[in-house]
Amino acid sequence: MRAAAGLFATATAAVLRGPGVPAAWLQTGTLMNATVGGHPEGDGTCHQQCHDGTHCVLIKSMPNDFCSQSGGPNAMQASGDSSDPDAGTWCERYHGQPWCICKWAFAGTVNSRGCDYVQVDCGKSGTDGISHGVCDAYNEGSSTEIDKAKECIRQQCGAQSGC
Repeated sequence: MRAAAGLFATATAAVLRGPGVPAAWLQTGTLMNATVGGHPEGDGTCHQQCHDGTHCVLIKSMPNDFCSQSGGPNAMQASGDSSDPDAGTWCERYHGQPWCICKWAFAGTVNSRGCDYVQVDCGKSGTDGISHGVCDAYNEGSSTEIDKAKECIRQQCGAQSGC
């Protein structure tokens, strides 16, 4: 069973832009329980959701092409319709709403679309602000995607972000 779990985590990470995901996340199986994220909690934060170790970045407004642009499992159901690129995905229901997204999807999306593509609510991200649950995880490794995500967070959240 443990070997199967490891294979699942490895396959999941490969789909979720594996090069940006630290090996420790694969070994602990953190990605195995990943979901699509969700609405901020009643207090308007991602603090509780971030305890899954993944859905820690609160974006202020879900773009109408987030699923198709972030890749991996998010894009699998996308219709390819140029007027609504996310038609057929879970993202379609949440366009324009705040959303707790995966920190690895955030890194990949910033890498492909740029920092201005999504606006982060810094204080409502992470387990207690963006420095806990996002920047601390990003600081464990380095890749082009992670480095661009850290720079984006510094631009949007300031040096106190810890990125």
